[in-house]
Amino acid sequence: MPLEEDFDVLVKVRNCIVHALGEDTEGELAPALKQNARLGLSVEGGRVLVGALGADVAIGVVLGDISIIDQCLARVFSIPVASHVLPKIHRNYI
Repeated sequence: MPLEEDFDVLVKVRNCIVHALGEDTEGELAPALKQNARLGLSVEGGRVLVGALGADVAIGVVLGDISIIDQCLARVFSIPVASHVLPKIHRNYI
C-alpha cells in the first residue's frame, strides 16, 4: 500500500467520501488533512475537496485500493453487502 504512514487518514477520507458523500460532519478530517497537506486533500465548508494534486491520492489510494480491499474482504468472508443507489447529479445550464 502506498503512503502507509498516512493510511489512517486516507481511510477516514475514503469513509467520508463513500459513506457521507464528502461531508465532514464530525469535523475530524479538517485538522488531519491540514497536518498532512502533502496529500493534496482539504476540507472547506465542511466538504472534502480533492484538488489536482490530491486526485492521484484520492482516486488511486482512497477510492481504488481501499475499495478493492473492501470487496475482497466481503467476498472471502462472505460478508453481506448492501447495494447503494448512486445519487443523481444534476447540472443547470444558464
